[in-house]
Amino acid sequence: MSSAERGRWRLALIGRLIDAYQSDAIDLVILNDAPPLLCFEVIRVRHVLYNRDDEARVAFEVRTMQEWFDWEPRYTRMQRARLRRFAGQPPEGQL
Repeated sequence: MSSAERGRWRLALIGRLIDAYQSDAIDLVILNDAPPLLCFEVIRVRHVLYNRDDEARVAFEVRTMQEWFDWEPRYTRMQRARLRRFAGQPPEGQL
């Protein structure tokens, strides 16, 4: 399924959920298109609500973990830099 198809599917499902729950406080994220940190947090918690294909789920979890572990060092550096900037401190390595 392409990203555009997932987007259309997402909107249709949100509409159905809004109707079913009589509320517009619905947020649905397609993990295939989500940032690495969000995917990692979802996989880490491991509350599977519905699983149609064990093989595809496991492949997605493995890929997600690999992507996160590749991305995590950069994320950590960016977070440190943001905190230093917020605290009014110079970037690391500068005095």
